[in-house]
Amino acid sequence: MRTKFQILSAGMLLAPILTGFGQPIIISNQPQSSTNLAGTTAAFLVGATGTEPLAYQWQKYGADFADLADRTNATLVLTNVVCGDAGDYRVVVTNIEGAVTSPVARLTVVAYPPRIIPTTSLQHHAVQVGSNASFTVQASGLALWYQWRLDGRELLGQTQKTFAITNAQPTDEGGYSAVVTNLAGTMTSEPARLWVVPPATEFIKGNFTNTLGRLPYFYLLPTNYTAAQTYPLLVMFHGTPGDETVMTTPNYGYPGYLNLPGVKMFACCR
Repeated sequence: MRTKFQILSAGMLLAPILTGFGQPIIISNQPQSSTNLAGTTAAFLVGATGTEPLAYQWQKYGADFADLADRTNATLVLTNVVCGDAGDYRVVVTNIEGAVTSPVARLTVVAYPPRIIPTTSLQHHAVQVGSNASFTVQASGLALWYQWRLDGRELLGQTQKTFAITNAQPTDEGGYSAVVTNLAGTMTSEPARLWVVPPATEFIKGNFTNTLGRLPYFYLLPTNYTAAQTYPLLVMFHGTPGDETVMTTPNYGYPGYLNLPGVKMFACCR
C-alpha cells in the first residue's frame, strides 16, 4: 500500500491515510517465436497495459540477457536477418509502478545455399574484336552475393548478376565463371569461354592453281604470329555452294561466313 498524509491546517500533521496501488503492468500479448528465412524481416510485438507512460527495453540472450541499444518500442523489428540474429529475445516493460518481463521468444534463421540455374546467357560464345560481350548468371536463393572470375582469378568490382565487356580485346579471352554466395553456402558455375576473334578484314585471300584450274582459299594467321614458331593447322570447309564471295559478302541467300564470330574461333590459337 502507498501512504500519504492529510494536512488539516498549517503545521498540523494528522494520521496517515492509506491509498491503493495504481494499475499494475499487464502483458496482454506475448512476443511469439518466429522462424525466418535469411534476408527477410523478423518482428516481435508485445502488448501491455498499465499506468502510462510505459517504457520498453528489448533484450537478447548471450551469456545472459543484455539490453539491445535503441530497441525501446513495443515492436522489435529486425531487417535482413542473418544467422547471427538467431537467438532468444524478451522485453522489459516499465512504468511508475514497477517493471515486468515478458516470456522469451526465439528467432530461428533458416538459410538455403544458392543453386545455379542453367541458362543460355552463361555459355561459350565468340565475338569479334572491338565488340561487346556479356555473361549473366541465374541463381536461386536468398541474400545472394556474386563474384565473377576469369580463368579462376577474381575480377575486381565485378559483383553483379551480369558481367559486361565493352570493346572486347584478345586479353579478355578466357573462361568466365560466377561464384554465388549466401549465408548458407557457395556455388560456382561451370566456366563459359569467351573467344575474341579478328574481323573478316584480317583474312588473307589466296589461290591454288594447277592445270585443272583455280582453287580459292582464305587463311588467318594467329595473333602475334612468327615464322619461327610452329602452329596447328585448322581447316574449315564451309559446305555451301557459290564462289569465294560467299565467305565475305552475303550472296546466294547465305551470309558472309568470315563475318560470323563462331566460324573464327580457331583464331584463338596463339
